Amino acid sequence: MTKAQVKDLSKKLLRSYWEALTLFNQRRGTTLAASSSFYIIITLVPFFLLLIRLVGFFLGSVEEVHNYLFTFGEEVFPDIGPEIIIKVKNLLAGPLFGKAQFTVINFFILLVSSLSFFNAIWSGLFLISGDKSLLSPKKHFKGIVVIGFTILILVVALSIQPLFIFVWTVLQNNFVVDYLSQFDSMLGLISYFKSIDIKNSFNWASNYFFFISFLLYFTFVFRWFFNWSIRLRESLIGAGTFVFLLLAGKNLFWIYFLYVREGLIQNYGDYYTFIIGILWIYVVMCFFFFSACLCFVFKKKPIFAKIESIDS
Repeated sequence: MTKAQVKDLSKKLLRSYWEALTLFNQRRGTTLAASSSFYIIITLVPFFLLLIRLVGFFLGSVEEVHNYLFTFGEEVFPDIGPEIIIKVKNLLAGPLFGKAQFTVINFFILLVSSLSFFNAIWSGLFLISGDKSLLSPKKHFKGIVVIGFTILILVVALSIQPLFIFVWTVLQNNFVVDYLSQFDSMLGLISYFKSIDIKNSFNWASNYFFFISFLLYFTFVFRWFFNWSIRLRESLIGAGTFVFLLLAGKNLFWIYFLYVREGLIQNYGDYYTFIIGILWIYVVMCFFFFSACLCFVFKKKPIFAKIESIDS
């Protein structure tokens, strides 16, 4: 890619962000975010129960998935109100570890309850794009696909850590390493290599792992939402924008909280953390619909079209 092409791409990208912001304001993105936030709140428990049950079924440990999912959730939620994560986790523990069996009937009830959230997403995307296919019966199938892909991502994420630890343990303890440790010149290096505790030093709940997982997930989701009509690289930019805003907002949300904390405590007492949670969900949905607006702009005006024609 030449310098002129990079400059041209940068201009297109900046113009796309501006058009996305304009579209977000024109289509009342904040109102769409508020509507979707309401559906998230009322479907949060059934959706998490569905995910934990199904992922636990594949991995054989519901409790491990329950703990992991909320450890992962702490990376999404601002540090100023972690109590709400604990409260939701304890709220799910009752129906999750109770004596009631997981039957086809309650699976169907959880699935239908979870899909009500996706109805709000389809409606929001329809109001943004004007694509009537988003209101067709197929939207329910798309919601099931997204849930299935979410489960797949969680299964893979939970499987990578023990697999990586197993491979690292094998690398640390084998006949080649034992043979090399007999040489004085290699003894220090081998000792250091064997002393690395990969299980404790590798932080799977770090922002890096969170960033990569969400980036891959939303790259797929945005392409799926728009019927694969946007390019992979443009979907990647849209997903990257959402994840970047999510991480930046998570770390800067305390500035807003600093100004409203006293009022929240006076008005809501110990329940002020729930208000924080609602506000954060609303902010996240604003980020999501802005990124969706960006993807819709890419759909109308692909920024890589000209460069790909030159390369071809």
